[in-house]
Amino acid sequence: GTGIYEIDAATGSFSQIATLPAANSAYQAVRYGDQLFVVGLDDNIRIYNYSAGSWSAGDAFDLGLSDLYGLGVKGNGTKATGFWVTSVGTQVSYFALEAYTASGTIALGDFSASPAGQQVVFEIQDSDGLIRTYEATLDENGAFEIPNVEPGDYTVAIKASHWLRKVISPLTMPSNDQYFGTIDLVNGDCDGDNEVTSTDLSVILSAMDSLEGDPTWDPTADLDGDLEITSTDLSIVLANMDMLGD
Repeated sequence: GTGIYEIDAATGSFSQIATLPAANSAYQAVRYGDQLFVVGLDDNIRIYNYSAGSWSAGDAFDLGLSDLYGLGVKGNGTKATGFWVTSVGTQVSYFALEAYTASGTIALGDFSASPAGQQVVFEIQDSDGLIRTYEATLDENGAFEIPNVEPGDYTVAIKASHWLRKVISPLTMPSNDQYFGTIDLVNGDCDGDNEVTSTDLSVILSAMDSLEGDPTWDPTADLDGDLEITSTDLSIVLANMDMLGD
């Protein structure tokens, strides 16, 4: 049928609250506050909104997925902010209802080459402890963008190749695109253990005087990005010795 019904668990009474546009298109419905999410056999998600004592049709989403069969809704206690759907092949996908772009600039400490193409990993943890990992590629100015970030407070861990990890908490994402300024990262973590120690010094010494393509070349030892391992790279480790990342 085309009807969506709400049942009073205490009395067993029920009433029809919505009518779908096509027969047999309702598979599962989840209510969150004054919103009702319906996943259909036509592989669409429809949202109904409750106001002034009645339900009305809201947004509809064709997610481009096939064989939708499960639905979960995430909210902030007042309204829904996104939803999960399961689809063929046990795939779980999340869609934010309100999301914006977070951007900023990464200053790669003691790096003389262009930052263009450098990969930076962002671990974004929300107030519920859910972690999203996003890998951004810097442009020639060190700029990055992270799309589809919901408004809220986050703890963000930032790590690039041989730079120490930096954690920013809280980082507040407003209800609009937001530029978060320049974030400085400390160089010298050759072995990636998030601290600068004698082990990193050993990496530099083992590759000393090598050029890219040489048998002893190690890209993690090229701290300044000039494609050769020299006393400059050694000086970076010595200057930042015993520093720890967040």
